[in-house]
Parts: sequence; structure tokens; C-alpha cells
Amino acid sequence: MAGKEIQGFGVELKKLEYTSFFNWLVSFQDPVNQYRAHPSYFYCQAVFLLGAVLITLHCIRRGGRWPYLFLAAIGQGFTVELISYWVPHIDNFWQGETFMMFFGHRLPLYIIFLYPVFYYHSSWAVSKLKLRCGLVEHLAVGILTVLIDIPYDIIGAKYVHWTWHDTDPNIEHRHYWVPWNSYYFHATFAASWSLIFHSSRKWFTGKNLQKWEAGPVKAEVLSVILASLFGMPGGCLVFVILYHPFHDVFNVHSEVTSVTLLVTFMIIIWKFDRNSLRTGVVEKMRLLDWALIVHLVLHYLTFLLTAVVFDPEKLISIGLHEPVGDCNKFVPVHGLFKTLQKREFLCVTDYDEKYYDFHCLPGKKLPGDFWLSIEYPCGHRCTSTCHSGHCPDPESCKKKVKTTCKCKTKKIEVTCEKLRSGTFVVACDEQCSAKMAQKAKELEEKMAKQREEEAERNRQELEEFERKFGKKKPKERKRREIVDEKGTNWKLIAGSAVMAIVIAVAVYIFLFNTQ
Repeated sequence: MAGKEIQGFGVELKKLEYTSFFNWLVSFQDPVNQYRAHPSYFYCQAVFLLGAVLITLHCIRRGGRWPYLFLAAIGQGFTVELISYWVPHIDNFWQGETFMMFFGHRLPLYIIFLYPVFYYHSSWAVSKLKLRCGLVEHLAVGILTVLIDIPYDIIGAKYVHWTWHDTDPNIEHRHYWVPWNSYYFHATFAASWSLIFHSSRKWFTGKNLQKWEAGPVKAEVLSVILASLFGMPGGCLVFVILYHPFHDVFNVHSEVTSVTLLVTFMIIIWKFDRNSLRTGVVEKMRLLDWALIVHLVLHYLTFLLTAVVFDPEKLISIGLHEPVGDCNKFVPVHGLFKTLQKREFLCVTDYDEKYYDFHCLPGKKLPGDFWLSIEYPCGHRCTSTCHSGHCPDPESCKKKVKTTCKCKTKKIEVTCEKLRSGTFVVACDEQCSAKMAQKAKELEEKMAKQREEEAERNRQELEEFERKFGKKKPKERKRREIVDEKGTNWKLIAGSAVMAIVIAVAVYIFLFNTQ
């Protein structure tokens, strides 16, 4: 679909302004326009919204703790997403725009139900495993969440359903453009959330109820709140224990820490699954139980067909992305063991996200021209209202800028128009010549000193070599002498023995003949 037929295509905004709190809280877009620009994203949203409907019906039909689990998963999603948007050093992804967006165009509607789809499916499947250890069940929820997430993560990144921060050190190591830490994140956060949800209820009831038996409403609501708020900190704790010390301090690749975590989880689960509580009696499946299985099949099939049917080069992602700006501006990424850094803005002339580019933009210009190109050749910013393309009339700019002579000794201010004309040159004077001569003398002295130091290092290395290897030959000669001496002794002993035997035989014959 041609870009000009898509509303909002090619529009660049330096700042989003909202008319009211409600306008910031929720915004609506034309779904037809969204489909024209990004049809694969449309089907991705549809499969999650369908899952939300089926899971809602299923948890109501099953009763017990299942409705509370559904609410706790939604709460976990809000906590993770909102903290990620508002804490600068973990704000490292931007969701594509959908027909309904929340919180300043950052949170799509379907993401609200992504966490329930992942967590509810995983929890329902784990409940059928009947593992002996409750703690292991939480690890199983984490692993199954990763298995459901993998096609979504890989296809979603490739088809620009969202974009990642280009230089964030915590997501720099990728698997098909998916950060390895995304899998680490889903496994640990889901396991932590499941542990808190199932363990906290006993604190408020003091009773050992059946796992899926509903307790008092107050206790269930409190467990939902605790799981929603503390599932994320619990997952972060596992990052602090394994990921951050190895990655930040010892520069271990994120693939190593992620695979180590996942394999550890799977080995523990496999160990307990060999001795589970499952019996030969199979629980009868109801219609909505089968509906969950059908939805999982549709989930995987949707992303498989996305890869088969759609060409990512023909898709257009409209919405908020990583801000474009100064390539030389960095911000800290604080960690418990070490502070790393990342670029504050996307540098469109030096970025490493191969799953998207800007070939579809009008005129094939790079984005952010209005602030990447608003610096005049003199090095200061254009004062005109925000605009795309080149800045108007830079030749008549009266602003003064600093310039230097050739040796950079003299520094004066001159208007931009004079500097751009090419006729104004700052000439060097006697002071410049004296300074250049002084610099040349200092350089010669420095080089002479370096030559002396190099000669001294060579002499010391030669002495060290002679000290280490100069005495080996006498040792070898001594060893050969010892070996030769031992060889001579053995020959002497053998010869003496033979002579003794010969003499003994001769004496025996002589005595025998005499008798």
C-alpha cells in the first residue's frame, strides 16, 4: 500500500501534546488505516484479543481461583509495562500503534491481555502435570510462558510490531533480533508471579486450602494485589543473582546466562515430572478446555502464516519509536554492580537494528531531519519553527560563532554569514609560530624519550631471556653425563656377572675331571 494513502505516514513529531488527561490516558485510531499500513500486526492483535475472550469465559466457567489468576496476570502486565515506560534506564522498547492506545500512545490494548494469555495458558497446562513439588510448578509456568512467547517475540520483532532500543547494553545480545534477556525476563517474571500468587493467600487465611479452591474474597484480592505488584521485583532479583554480575562485571554473553537459566529450570522440571502424581485416570475435557487448545494452535499458526504470507519490507510501522537525535549524547544505565551507558537517542546514521530501515519514507529521507539537519554548517541550531528538510536561508545568519586559526592558538568570534562566505580566514601570527616551534620541540623530546625507553625495555627483555634460558645447556649436559655414568655401571655389573658364571663353570669342570 502506497504511503500517501496511509494517514499519519511520514509525520514526524518532536513533542506530543495532549488536550486533556483523558486524551493522554486513551486514544483511538482508524483500524482500517492501521490494517493498510501493518496487516500482520492486525492479525497479531486479533489472536490475543480472541484469547482474552476465551480465557475470560473459561475462568468464569471453572470458578475457584481461576478468575483471580486472570486478574493477577492483568495486574502484572500493568506493573511491568508502566514501570518500563517511566523508568528511563529500562525504557528500551516501543510498541507499534493500534486502534486503541493507553498512557500517551505507549500501551496497546492487546498488550493488556498478553500477560493473561501467556500466564493463564501456562498455569492451566501445569495444573495438568500434577507435579509433586509446588515450587517446581512455578518454574514450569515460567518455561511454558517462554515457549508461548517465542514465536510472538521472533515474528513480532521481524515484522516491526515493536522496536527495541538500539544501544541498551541489557538487550544488546540478540536471537533473531530478540534480546536473549526477553526469554530470561518471561521465565523469571512468570515464575515469580506464580509463586507469589499461590503462596501469599495462606498468609491471609491461615488455612491449607486446595490449590485451586477459592478462599475468602479479601484474601484472594490481597493475593492478586501482591502478585501484581511484586511479581516484577521477584523476577528482577533473579537478574541480580545470575545475569548482572556475569554480564556487567565479567562481560559474559547474555545467551550464556539465559540458556543456563532455562536449562536449569527444565532439568528441575524433568526430574520432578518423572515422579509426578498423575494417574491413569484422565480428567474429562470440556468444550472451553478444548477452546484453549484451539487458541494455542491459532496462536502458533498466526505467526507461522505471518512469516509465509507477508513481506516485512512492504509493511509500515506507524506510532512512537525510539527518538532520533544527537548521536554523541549518552545516558547512564544504572546497575547494582556497575553503571553502563547507552545512547539517549537513535542515531539514524549509525544503528544496528537490521529488522527495519527508512526506505519507505517520503523522499527516502532519514527521519529526524528537523533536528538532525537544523544545525547550520557553522555549528548552531536553526531558529525557525520545527520543519522537515533543509533550514531556510542559512547564508544570512547573523549569529556569532567561534573560529580559530590553523594551529588553533588564536580564537575569535565571527558572524556565521562571514564564515560561510569562505573569505574570512584567521591568520597565524608570531605567537602562533613560537607555539608551533615549542610544540615541535616537545614532540621531538617526547619521541627521543620514547626511543630511550624502548631501548631500555629491549635490553631488559634480552637480559631476562638470557637469565631464563642461558643455563639450560649445562643442565642438559649434566643429565647426559649422569645417564652415561649409569649406563657404564650397568655394563660393568653385567660383565662381572658373566665372568663370574664362566669362572664358576670352569672350576666345576676342573673339579669334576679331577675326581
